[in-house]
Amino acid sequence: GAKDKAEAAMQLLQTLHGAGGAPAGHGLTQTDVDTNKGYYSVCPIPGKPIRMIVLDSTDAALASPGIAQQGSMDQAQYDWLEEELWSASAAGELVIVVTHHRLEEFHAQSEVPAEALEALLGSSENVILHLTGHGHNNTASVKSLNGDRGYWELMGPSTIDFPLQSRVVELVDEKNGYLSIYVTNFDHNSAAGTLADKARQIAAGRLAFGTTFFAGDTVAFWAEDVQAQNLLLRVVLPASVSSKLATYDDWPTTVESVSTLANF
Repeated sequence: GAKDKAEAAMQLLQTLHGAGGAPAGHGLTQTDVDTNKGYYSVCPIPGKPIRMIVLDSTDAALASPGIAQQGSMDQAQYDWLEEELWSASAAGELVIVVTHHRLEEFHAQSEVPAEALEALLGSSENVILHLTGHGHNNTASVKSLNGDRGYWELMGPSTIDFPLQSRVVELVDEKNGYLSIYVTNFDHNSAAGTLADKARQIAAGRLAFGTTFFAGDTVAFWAEDVQAQNLLLRVVLPASVSSKLATYDDWPTTVESVSTLANF
């Protein structure tokens, strides 16, 4: 029932909070866990003007067959997001938004429609990127394009469907009013005979037999996926953010996607 789902959600949040790595708590606070609040805001690089806002695009109220797998958001989370965007704008911070679902995967019964969420993200010139999952393949599209302003929605690959890749995302201020977003996919270096190597073989077999998570023409699917794997995206960089970034002189001096990853 609803109580069991709430307890399961809290256990998941507690597990994430207790996981190692940075930032501490995986971005969650103990209060978030205790109140079953699965969305949060964090600075991925401590002390730098970049804010990552992680949203919860699942809603237990819609947990019924045919609906639960689609995206949703309640009004309380939307109001919180609006405050976060205002705060980031006042602080001159770049904003990266993260959800499991893409906007087009939101259900019609969502308390906050996908159109309203896109309009809110598009209203903040500080929002540059919306990272998503759920679809198990690589895609990139411009959202809320108004003149030369907009933001990128970028879906990453799955760790269970071929080719079992991950992505490196690098942000580069071009000093000309634009921000470059380098997106580079990489494979796991699994030794022959290991479980990870076996998983990749099985995933490749599923692709060949048309049984991937994505139902449809797998040849066309793969052709489109390859085109969206390694990308160079650009967005307009607000002057307030550019001037804020310029106050720091300890940024990396190389773009790993160009200097290192391109050689593999």
